[in-house]
Amino acid sequence: MEKVPKIISNFSQLKYLKIGGDFFIKNKIRKIENLDDLKKLEILDFENNQISKIEGLEKLVRLRQLFLAWNKIKKIEGLEHLSQLQILDLLGNYIQKIEGLEKLFQLKFLFLHHNWIQKIEGLENLSNLETLYLSYNQIEKIEGLVNLSQLKRIYVDNNQIEKLEGLENLSRLLHQSKI
Repeated sequence: MEKVPKIISNFSQLKYLKIGGDFFIKNKIRKIENLDDLKKLEILDFENNQISKIEGLEKLVRLRQLFLAWNKIKKIEGLEHLSQLQILDLLGNYIQKIEGLEKLFQLKFLFLHHNWIQKIEGLENLSNLETLYLSYNQIEKIEGLVNLSQLKRIYVDNNQIEKLEGLENLSRLLHQSKI
């Protein structure tokens, strides 16, 4: 499949939509489109496609889970209207900087492993975040986690971190990966 079919807009009561491949079979969708009428959508899965830009989600204000793993996304953007989002999966993309998450106050799970992130930043407003995956990036230092008072799990293995520090203020932390 190379495009999101226009007929999908006829299913306005839809709550879950998966147009993703799997690890062995990729779809060829390059653009998120034709979803404006799916106002009741709560879960959207576009894993294993060819998407390079996060767009076309403005009207999906009920969205709680968004899966965009294994695409070609370079920048986190276009999420500011998704105030109900609790799970964001951007695993296996080309993201270099954590940004564009400022208005995702309800976010609980953030998957950013297997990217090109160099610094932990842009998480200040995610006070409800419980689980953070940052393994397999280019991070050298653990920082920028001070406001994450609900954080229970953090995964930072396989980065450039030499010393595991910067987690002292996270009183709810139950699990941290080894470096």
